Amino acid sequence: MLSYSKPLESNYSASGTISAPGAINPIEAKDPDVDGWTAQGDLIFGSWGVLAGYSKREFGSNIDSKEYIGGFRYWLGGSKAGYLIALGRYSEGLEIPAGDSHSYWGYGVGAGTLTQMTENIFLDARLLYEQLFDDIGVGPTDVDLHGLVISLGIAIGQ
Repeated sequence: MLSYSKPLESNYSASGTISAPGAINPIEAKDPDVDGWTAQGDLIFGSWGVLAGYSKREFGSNIDSKEYIGGFRYWLGGSKAGYLIALGRYSEGLEIPAGDSHSYWGYGVGAGTLTQMTENIFLDARLLYEQLFDDIGVGPTDVDLHGLVISLGIAIGQ
């Protein structure tokens, strides 16, 4: 199964402040806007699936991140309707106008549902809680990003 998704809403928090020169909306100590997209592929083995993908995130207006993701999906009731998901996340760092940050690892856990639109096209809606394993070092500041992300996407498969 291949899928593409985009965050619809987020409730992210950041402890610490990145003040990037030229940033219109830097990551502040509360509620940065999260935007971007994710592309992923799944291999499904009965009620379990293994997935890998790539995610491009934007925190505020001038702070970006490219993340590589991998994880597992468990289909509830043996069907492709509802699922639980666990992801590992890796990034080479936040991209900010003042210079890049250190790399970081994180995770995401949540649930979602697939709604069949045609024989091979599904609407994929999910809610994920995302957290970093360690703070991100950005100059003299350490930043911890965590929060809920609701995303909606299209999946192609059988």
